[in-house]
Amino acid sequence: MPYSHVITRRFFLCVCLLAPSLTQAKIYYRSDESPELVQNKIYTKANRFELNLPDVGILLNQSFIDSTVIHGNALYHISETWGFGLDVLYASNQDKPERYCIEHFYNDPKNLIPVSCTNEGEDPAKYLYDSKGKAVTGANFGPAYMPIREINSVILGTAVWSPFYGKQLVLFSQTLYFDLYLTFGAGVMMSDFYPESPYLRDGKLSRGPVTAPLPLNECKSGANYPGICPKDANLSANIGAGGRPAAQSETLPVGSFGIGQKFHFKERFNFHIELRDYSFQSSATGFTNIFTLWGGIGIRL
Repeated sequence: MPYSHVITRRFFLCVCLLAPSLTQAKIYYRSDESPELVQNKIYTKANRFELNLPDVGILLNQSFIDSTVIHGNALYHISETWGFGLDVLYASNQDKPERYCIEHFYNDPKNLIPVSCTNEGEDPAKYLYDSKGKAVTGANFGPAYMPIREINSVILGTAVWSPFYGKQLVLFSQTLYFDLYLTFGAGVMMSDFYPESPYLRDGKLSRGPVTAPLPLNECKSGANYPGICPKDANLSANIGAGGRPAAQSETLPVGSFGIGQKFHFKERFNFHIELRDYSFQSSATGFTNIFTLWGGIGIRL
């Protein structure tokens, strides 16, 4: 008999001998885990109200404003995966140093000043005079007023979809249960919009080319010299926050999308973190996306 036939016969003989053992084999599990790694939900949500507040966070992508946000929502869960409710955000706004700088820019046609602006807390006129108290040739204040929106509050109707539920082991001793969720919403945003302006509050041009010979050791302001001199009686009303164009209060339609995770504990409570995008259309600045990040505590009732 050919050698290959001998090998084949031995192979089939081994299979026949092992078959009864294979049919009785069981799936392997560690001794301390059940066959269902995630069993029925311990922290159920269906047909229950949930309050998530207060959430505390920040707006992430603003150029001239720092905003701290307080957020909260009230939800009713119609199932373990879907909830609907009301969502509210309030923002507290502070100017960044960059905004202070551009609103105290210097006009310096001869490039004699070593900086573009002063820092907050300094005498804003300190670089417009030399060590002998003489005015730097041709230099004065030329603040720039950029289009800036300060978000005050947002109110949304919102839906929450929680397609993922699981658990994880913390420090090899504690089991932590969590939901991964997505949010969708639509509503209104209340904000103050400061439009771009090339002019001072008194109507004179803030920045631009000088159209007359520069005086020596003298500060000039007027039609031929854009900007304003530090000894002007109306200086505080023409530079910095006092010189900003009047704010326009606007209420705009807004949509939102977010992703977050909830960690459940003590039967009713959760700790959650969320990244949220607010999208809105403004005729003055075009389509805008504002991203927020917050964390907070929630309770199921």
